[in-house]
Amino acid sequence: MRLLDVLTEEQGYKVSYSAVVLDQKSKDAILDRVGVEKGWKVICHHMTIKMGELPEDMKSRVNEKVTLTVTELGISDKAIAVKVNTDLSQNAIPHITVAINAKAGAKPKDSNDIDDWTPLKPYTVTGRIEEVLFQRPLKVNGRPAILNIFDFDGTLMNSPLPEEGKIKYKEITGNDWPHKGWWGQIDSLKPFDVAPIESTKYLYNQYTTMVNSVNVLMTNRLAKFEPVVKEKLSGLYIFDYYDFKNDNREKPDRIKEILKNNPTIDTINIFDDMDDQIVRFNRFKEENPQLEINVFQVK
Repeated sequence: MRLLDVLTEEQGYKVSYSAVVLDQKSKDAILDRVGVEKGWKVICHHMTIKMGELPEDMKSRVNEKVTLTVTELGISDKAIAVKVNTDLSQNAIPHITVAINAKAGAKPKDSNDIDDWTPLKPYTVTGRIEEVLFQRPLKVNGRPAILNIFDFDGTLMNSPLPEEGKIKYKEITGNDWPHKGWWGQIDSLKPFDVAPIESTKYLYNQYTTMVNSVNVLMTNRLAKFEPVVKEKLSGLYIFDYYDFKNDNREKPDRIKEILKNNPTIDTINIFDDMDDQIVRFNRFKEENPQLEINVFQVK
């Protein structure tokens, strides 16, 4: 953004809380056993270990897969939770928040106040130890009117794809690809000399200089990629805000949050290369006729 000032608060990602984050199979196992009333918001995401970073003696256990035993069901007028048997949590009652009565103003923390617990036939769930990150929301001084959203991989930068990338990784490091997946691994980006996509560079220069515009990099790379993504963009692109995937929300929902905090925005220009993302953005456009939304697929 050239003519507006973004609030100068630190916008990097910080550790919000440490937790055992459930895998999808375990979420399904809990929801199959727990009845959630219509209108309640399903959470079923994690068991909190503690607020903030992991204790020093647990730092080395990040991404470790662990098993939790579900033993009881707790219900209040605000929250539903399952109690788990574990020594990992610093909570008085280690538990997983299953759902909350959002219409009544309930928050996930309200599960801490449940005092009505019913024994269950024990079953196990699994997840990985993680430090869950949080970023301050984007709030702009002034009256921004235009929001420009740029994707990273395949839109701004010609990032390596898995097949060719693994071959190139071996050429660079002398080692075979050591990981199971691709996109979630820092090594899928950090070792490579990634070139900008020139056609998008032209669009970036054209749109980011618009008066009263705010410019956001929005990628589905995880928040842990923030330093390496900024390193690859250095000297090429500058953004007012860097939005990484830190939860289960898709990009349109993350855009909605930006709009909520910056209600004067009435025009959105979106640049992405992925077919599935373009479908989501076009649906978002149809659902919001009060906004001028322009979706550009970069090839």
